[in-house]
Amino acid sequence: MALAGKVDRARSAASASGPVTLELTADWDKKQFPQRAETVALRVTTPVPPDSWVRIDTDGQVPARAGLAVSRNVQSHTVQVEQTFFVQGVYCNTECDPDNGNPIQFRVPVKAIDFAAALQARDVTDPRRERPLVKSQPRNRESWESDESTAFTLQDAGFPAQSPASTAFRMPSLLWACTVT
Repeated sequence: MALAGKVDRARSAASASGPVTLELTADWDKKQFPQRAETVALRVTTPVPPDSWVRIDTDGQVPARAGLAVSRNVQSHTVQVEQTFFVQGVYCNTECDPDNGNPIQFRVPVKAIDFAAALQARDVTDPRRERPLVKSQPRNRESWESDESTAFTLQDAGFPAQSPASTAFRMPSLLWACTVT
């Protein structure tokens, strides 16, 4: 099962403790991080799985820009790598008030248009007569709403506002490719 493999990879990343190799680079997003004399840009050459935290330590022997003085203190910085894409859950699982909405929550932002295209839903109120729910136009986003979010409702995907008493939804695994980076 694809989910089980994904969970295993996430667990493996969370328990990893091996060294990471870095090298100097001259290629980075200079618009977001302008080049300055005090800037050091490093590129990771070791594969780093999602959900990893990479601690970078300098040994206290790096000289200052102004001369040869060193701090002799170890300095650390932790880089938190992007999260693994998972559906985190739904806001309400039982006895949900239909007036409150019930967003599907993600660990990372997703584009509204990709969510709407990917989501599938079924009425499972009567297990002997499950039926797919029919989509219409996705809900129009308000002018103040972002086109990406970590939570969307069935209405955001074009399903009726008054969904059946028991609704099952499915997110095809290809939605991960549509996450916002």
